[in-house]
Amino acid sequence: MTTMNPARAFLYLVVERCRYPVQSLYTVHRIPPWSLFFSSKGGQRPRSEAAEIKEAPLPSPIVTLYPSAGDLPMNFVLFGRGKDKIMATDYLGRAFLYDDALGAVSALPSMKEPEYDPVSVAVGDDVYFLSNPPDAHGRSVQALADLTYWSRRSELHWRLVPPPPYAKAKDKTADVYDGAVEAYTLVGESQLWVSAGSYGTYSLDTQKKICYSMKGHEVSRGEWSKVGDWRLPFQGRASYAREHKRWFGFSERDQSILCAADLQQQPPVVSHEWEGFTVPKAHRQAPVRSFLVHLGTGGRFCIAKFSYDESGRDTAMLTGVEVAPCVDGEALCLIKHKTYRYEGLGEEDNPICLL
Repeated sequence: MTTMNPARAFLYLVVERCRYPVQSLYTVHRIPPWSLFFSSKGGQRPRSEAAEIKEAPLPSPIVTLYPSAGDLPMNFVLFGRGKDKIMATDYLGRAFLYDDALGAVSALPSMKEPEYDPVSVAVGDDVYFLSNPPDAHGRSVQALADLTYWSRRSELHWRLVPPPPYAKAKDKTADVYDGAVEAYTLVGESQLWVSAGSYGTYSLDTQKKICYSMKGHEVSRGEWSKVGDWRLPFQGRASYAREHKRWFGFSERDQSILCAADLQQQPPVVSHEWEGFTVPKAHRQAPVRSFLVHLGTGGRFCIAKFSYDESGRDTAMLTGVEVAPCVDGEALCLIKHKTYRYEGLGEEDNPICLL
C-alpha cells in the first residue's frame, strides 16, 4: 500500500546565478504553498481571477551554494520524511546537505562515481541516482542511504545498486539516448518504476537485499524486475495522490496537459486529462521546462513552468491547482487557483528546478 505523503510546509525554487568568468552560484528560495491558493472560506474564485498571472517578488535565498569546479552544473533533490532536507551534488561527485529545519549545511561523502544530470528520486530517507542514459560498464545507479538504525546516530553513506537490466543488454551501436528514462514514479513504499525507450517499464525494489560483487566485498540493496512492455503514460516524474488513488503527471503527449492514471491496471489507463498548462505565447522562445509537485494533502499540486519573458530573461511561473470530485461524485474536476510569475531574476539567472 502506498503511504500518504506529509503536507508540504514549503516549496523550494533553485536558481543558478552565473557569475562570469568562472563561477556559478546556486540560490535556494523558500515559497509557502498556501500562497498559491485562494482561501477555502471564499470558495472557488471566478475563472477570470484564477486565470490572472500576477507578479511576485522572489523571496530572499535561504542558502547559497556553489560547485567545487567553477561553472559546472549541480543537481538538487529534496528528501527526508519531513521534506525539509536538500541534497546538492556537483559534476565531480561532491555532495552537500542543507537541513532547512536546522538552517545548517553539512558535507556528505562523495559519490562513488560522478553523475551528470541524473534522475534523482527520494525513497523514504534514502536518495537514488540513476545515470540517464545508463552506463552498462559503470555504476549506473547509486543510493545515499540513511544508516541511523545500525549506528544509532545519523549517518549517510553511498551504496551500490545494480544497473537496470536493459543497461546490460544495450547494443554498443545504439543511439546514445537509447535507454534514457522517459518517465518514473514511486509505487508503494519501496518500488521505483521507470520507463526507458523501447525497453518498457521496470521496477526497482529498493528493500531487496542482494550481493553485487564489483570489488568482491560490497553488498547492494535493490532488485530489478520487468513490469511490462508498455511505458508509463507520463513524461518525467509522476506523483501518487492517495486521496484520489491515482498517479498524476504531465502527459506523454504534451507537457501542457496534466493527466491522471491508475497504475494498478496494466497497461495503465489514463482516466483524466486537463489542458491549458502552458505559458504566454510571448514566453515560448525556447523549450519550456515543467515541474509538478504534489503538496501532500487535499488533492493540491503546484505546477511550475520555466521559460523566457518578452525581454529574453528567464522566468519562473508557479500555479496552484486542486483536484477534487465533481458534482456527480465520480469524475475528478480540476480547480485552478493563483498563478505567480516571480520577479528578481537577472540576465544571467536561470531557474533550474522546483523541489
